[in-house]
Amino acid sequence: MPRLAEFSATTKTALAERAGFRCSFPQCTAITIGPSDESADQSARTGMACHIYAASNGPAARRVNTSLSVDELRSIDNGIWMCYTHGKLIDADEATYTPEMLKYWRKLAERKAQLR
Repeated sequence: MPRLAEFSATTKTALAERAGFRCSFPQCTAITIGPSDESADQSARTGMACHIYAASNGPAARRVNTSLSVDELRSIDNGIWMCYTHGKLIDADEATYTPEMLKYWRKLAERKAQLR
């Protein structure tokens, strides 16, 4: 039976903020938040919180680690902030985008956000 470990809204916001609201894909410079024309106090987000290890172990899941608990899978330590384009890309290719690579990219994105 698949396990589903979605991130909380708080975790999603923290991942976005820690990356400076920019995609964590190293060659991407996309800013993932901006003003929305819907109202003066609205913003539009074009980023997504992605799992480093899959949130479920179903047939389409990538980077599955069955030794992790649901709490570990939904933890901020298992997340990376990406634009929608790169979020979908890393989910479609587990051979290229390994957990070790994604963890490194997250650290790199957070360091860049600190230096900005």
